[in-house]
Amino acid sequence: MTKVEDAENSVNIKGGHQFVMCSGDIANTKSQPKRDTWSNRFDFVISCVGAAVGFGNVWRFPYLCYKNGGGAFLIPYLIAVVTVGFPIKFLEVSLGQFMQQGGIGMWNICPLMKGVAVCTSIFAFLELAYYVVIFAWVLLYLGSTFSDPLPWSNCNNTWNTVNCFAGSSDNGDRITENSTFYNWTYLSDTNITNVTGLNLTLNRIDPSVEFWRHYVLEITDGLDEPGVIVWKLLLCLLAIYIVVYFCTWKGIKWISKIAYVTATAPYVLLTILLIVGAMKEGAVNGIIFYLKPDITKLAKFKVWYAAFSQVMFSYAVGLNMLPALGSYNKFNNNCYSHTIIVAFINSFTSLFSGFVIFTLLGHMAYLQQVPIDEVASSGPGLVFNVYPRALAELPVPQLWCCVFFLMLAFIGIDSAILILEGFACSVMDVYTNLARKREAMLILTCVATFILGLPMITQGGMYVFQLVDYYLFGGILMWLICFMEVIGIGWIYGADRFYDNLELMMGFRINIWVKLCWIVITPMTLLIFLTYQLVTFEPLVYDKMYVYPPWGNALGICLSVMVLMVIPCVMVYSLIKLDSRHGTTMLQRIKYLLRPKLKAHQIPDSWGSKAYTWTDTNRNSL
Repeated sequence: MTKVEDAENSVNIKGGHQFVMCSGDIANTKSQPKRDTWSNRFDFVISCVGAAVGFGNVWRFPYLCYKNGGGAFLIPYLIAVVTVGFPIKFLEVSLGQFMQQGGIGMWNICPLMKGVAVCTSIFAFLELAYYVVIFAWVLLYLGSTFSDPLPWSNCNNTWNTVNCFAGSSDNGDRITENSTFYNWTYLSDTNITNVTGLNLTLNRIDPSVEFWRHYVLEITDGLDEPGVIVWKLLLCLLAIYIVVYFCTWKGIKWISKIAYVTATAPYVLLTILLIVGAMKEGAVNGIIFYLKPDITKLAKFKVWYAAFSQVMFSYAVGLNMLPALGSYNKFNNNCYSHTIIVAFINSFTSLFSGFVIFTLLGHMAYLQQVPIDEVASSGPGLVFNVYPRALAELPVPQLWCCVFFLMLAFIGIDSAILILEGFACSVMDVYTNLARKREAMLILTCVATFILGLPMITQGGMYVFQLVDYYLFGGILMWLICFMEVIGIGWIYGADRFYDNLELMMGFRINIWVKLCWIVITPMTLLIFLTYQLVTFEPLVYDKMYVYPPWGNALGICLSVMVLMVIPCVMVYSLIKLDSRHGTTMLQRIKYLLRPKLKAHQIPDSWGSKAYTWTDTNRNSL
């Protein structure tokens, strides 16, 4: 009996699922499909570093670390890396490499789960619009660093209010928020008036806060007051998309060369800032405050949630970037060791950024004679308020502020490029005719996400931004997407089968820990934290003061539900449009869509020729 005759005999193996190979591969014996690949293995590693290291490493991890037990926070953080972060990261990279496809095409390994892939593609598309808005803020700050004096260091600007306060009072008394003046003496050229017993309350606002709110954002009073587009941010947004497009249009070989600069420069600039900050008074106190362990915090479940969510955010999972980057590897590349390297660099960057941030915050607290926790904050407040103000206290502040925002710009451009590439790769792998029109497809994507970003750069745009951040990127979607990915491979396709595939691909069998995570530990952990977030859900509040109207929260919930509904909708569509010869009942169709579509070179010899089952090459499994 010939190999083809053997292949035509469908048999069940390893758990009842049948394996499918496209008939176009009958003549394609164990050769890998043609596809653009990295020039060398380091191109892949450096690009993955650029994809994973984002703004969250700088503005989120340091704050979470000090707020949740200091050095003790590293315990749940490292557990999260081992049990969730690395297993999912390796799953996405290895699956992309094994299938030689991006985020959507890789789910030919389990066609029924392609709804998850489409959901992640939409998620990445929205993430690009959201991420570039942050980058626009960074670019505006970067341009402002060339001003003398720095516009956030004084109260002599047109946007400053009467509450702006840039230093201490003339009599040497420190003024804090909602403070009271006593025995103030006012001197003029014409008279001397001694005012005693005056009790005056003033709500002090730092000039860096006013620069952020009144110059950069031009913020209104609420979501129902959108205002007009802030032209400064519009120009920054346009400039960023132009740069991102020209960094992406030539493909991965061009992207990898850019990554050598954009992925490595931030470490040089962070090191410079660390050296400068470490030489200042109060820096040691900042480091102690950052890492001082408080083991009692580990008894709080929210500390563990913070650690696991930070790992998920910073490891860039669920965004189609990692499968796309993995798909450009050669089929036999050792992606296991490379993923370990990238995961280590990612976590190191988060920890290293904390040292950089808290040396300067310690110095700032020393100058103001206040506790460090009064100057520390998270998110945009740290990057755009606190840290620029701290850098403004240094000699030649323009230089150090420029270094800081240039570092953020490198991080931003790298992430934006790779989010765009991950989305484009996913779409072009499914609609191959678009690959011949790559430039047009990238332009269309940039224009569409540019338009989506416009509501977030209006005068009321910060309220829209926070709404999108909370409901789309706040964790629920991410937990669910990654849960579905792990279930798809660990349970539906089968972790044992995928281990066989990995052994065929890399030439060795990895340890059992990752398989154990895919089957039990990771999905259970994701489910626990997903449930926790749903149970503890609270309506959105911005800046601890602005409570979103009910219709605003309803809009946010609708956005997240619409994205999630893509998963069942694609499943139902796939079942309905399936040709009748693949099944007349719903159960038969489900069984057929659970069969992986593998090519000859992807099937281990140990499975035997009967592992092959033929199908229509023109079948569109979406």
